[in-house]
Amino acid sequence: MSGEVSIYCVNAVVYEALVGEEAEWKPLGNSAWSEMHIFKDDSEGVGNFRIVAWIPDTTEVILNTNILPDTIWEVKSDDFAELANIDEPRYGIYFPSPDVSNATTGVVNETVEKLKAVEMPAVEPFRPPPPPKDELPPAENPTLGTEGSERIVPDINPGEPPQAPQDDEGFGLEGGDGSARRHSLAEFEEVQQVAYNASRSESANLSEEIAKMSVEEAQAQAQAEADAGGKG
Repeated sequence: MSGEVSIYCVNAVVYEALVGEEAEWKPLGNSAWSEMHIFKDDSEGVGNFRIVAWIPDTTEVILNTNILPDTIWEVKSDDFAELANIDEPRYGIYFPSPDVSNATTGVVNETVEKLKAVEMPAVEPFRPPPPPKDELPPAENPTLGTEGSERIVPDINPGEPPQAPQDDEGFGLEGGDGSARRHSLAEFEEVQQVAYNASRSESANLSEEIAKMSVEEAQAQAQAEADAGGKG
């Protein structure tokens, strides 16, 4: 197959597990030593792996299964391991020595881990995109200039009149009991009375002057009439 190469090769005897109440193994290829390869195929851009074993003398293929992210490889003894995929038979593999068994276990486990990393890449948590600027809610305390300087918007109703001071505030004067306020009112009333009396006095003087002018005018008119009668 194009793009498929052997990355590992050993000699092994392959068994197939029989389904039953007791675990039994059936030797494949008449218990002969097989040539077992791990192949890698990069033709599709993603590495695909499989284990293939055949008998050299007869070229009979006795094992052909994929290595997948969920492939199970279990070491049962120094020179025996089990291989299984979902919905496939379980295979037993006998190696000529513990060193070969350990080396094969390392290659298979490393391949499974690589496939898991490819199948489940690290994914960053989803972050929804920000809404359009015209839909952003107004900031309660918008910042001005540098970070940390806030513009505090006071909660004031523009149509609300200011609160009137209490009578006993004292307006900051010494005592604070309202005596200064009452004193100021008394002075205002006194000034108002003086102005009123002055106004009445000026009115009386004006009336007196008007009356005096009327008498003088009447006398002048009488004199003028008398003078006119004497001439006649």
